[in-house]
Amino acid sequence: MELHSGTFNPDDLAWRGLTLTPEAAAHIRDLVAKQPGMLGVRLGVKQTGCAGFGYVLDTVSEPEKDDLLFETEGREVVRAASGHAVY
Repeated sequence: MELHSGTFNPDDLAWRGLTLTPEAAAHIRDLVAKQPGMLGVRLGVKQTGCAGFGYVLDTVSEPEKDDLLFETEGREVVRAASGHAVY
């Protein structure tokens, strides 16, 4: 498995807050193709055990009112506006 890392400047208007690798975007495109009506995926954070927080990934057919929408690699990704930062 190849790992990728990068940096960003939050003041850069081109930064969208969430990015996908081309492989992750392809996987989401495959999921959407298999589920008619699916818009993309929602990435959220939930409180878990003693570790603190865990990521939650769900399919989305309709964004919720407070969701933050991103398009990356040609695919819609929704981040739940839960008040927690997603790193």
